[in-house]
Amino acid sequence: AYEDLATAEADYRRGLELSPNSAKGHHGLAVVLYETPSRRDEALAMLDRARKLDPLRPAYDVTRAVFLLYERADVRGADDLLADVLRRHPDYQPALARLSEVRGFCMGRSADAIEYAERALSLDPLAEEVRRGLLRFYLAVGDVAAAEDVVSSAPHESIVRRIPVLVHQRDWVAAGDAAYEGLALQTFGPKDIALGVIAIRMHARTTRDFERARHALQAASHVQWDVTGSPLLPDRPGLREEAIGLADVLVAMGRGLEGRRLLAVILERMRREIDGGRSEYWYRITHSLALAVNDDPEAALAMLQRAVSSRYALNDWWYYFEVEPAFASLHKDPRFTAMLETARANSVEQRRELDRRRKDGRVPARGAAGP
Repeated sequence: AYEDLATAEADYRRGLELSPNSAKGHHGLAVVLYETPSRRDEALAMLDRARKLDPLRPAYDVTRAVFLLYERADVRGADDLLADVLRRHPDYQPALARLSEVRGFCMGRSADAIEYAERALSLDPLAEEVRRGLLRFYLAVGDVAAAEDVVSSAPHESIVRRIPVLVHQRDWVAAGDAAYEGLALQTFGPKDIALGVIAIRMHARTTRDFERARHALQAASHVQWDVTGSPLLPDRPGLREEAIGLADVLVAMGRGLEGRRLLAVILERMRREIDGGRSEYWYRITHSLALAVNDDPEAALAMLQRAVSSRYALNDWWYYFEVEPAFASLHKDPRFTAMLETARANSVEQRRELDRRRKDGRVPARGAAGP
């Protein structure tokens, strides 16, 4: 379906002609339509038709929650819908997995995220995206032993899965080498790539091998250059961590003109997409990162403050606020310090809550907390 959206849509519409009350058909067509950003309102309407035809099927509510979250940044709406699914179906693994994602990445509630992810993983140990989220939630509360246990207990090896722990330990050579291998194997997911890009950039700063980083990020970002030396971005929406990383590497290796030209194109594209109706919510971290690399600290701080106030940045504070090289110049600014303290306080609070849930038996003991 995703390789040929037009044919997939035609097939689904033919199926609905034959069976107009097929909830499964309306759901499938909604998912295909959602792949085209300009048709996402149409996709939501189609999905609502599926939900009316079969209101007892939890999969359709989970899909709607995903649409609400990623298209409209409606965190509360997605959270409420997923929580309602679990009230009706307490062991429905997709709802557990998605609610973990919402609570952890969007609400800064790492203890909730860990509890739901552990339940989801117990139902499906092969749920790789859940496992990768879980280890980051453990790192967000400083439980490195539990994160390492999540990695080591997986049923199969993954080089990308090890990167968050290596970044947390500031082992830049090992983290960068793992990120290079992950890019070569194409095993990064959309939630992993930011850490991989940080690992490569810090590997370059440690080893001084900026050319290797430039080559890898050039390929990963699909950025091209025309005959005048102007950068060309792929024509699709996205947060462009790889392209921002490429710009940072170009600036760091003394090719600042190229790097700043690329940053100008990235920032213009982000603004155009936001002005076109895409929520600023998802851009706040990457936009602030691009602004910081482009030496615009005031705008970067303002964007970061909006991220922290919405709690979007609280789970990943440890690598964006403490590790991200572009933000190093902001560390002495009292506004940045205040945001960092807010994130750290939330981490301490969530670790205490996690420990309480372990004592209650709601979260399994892992690593050093194990038996």
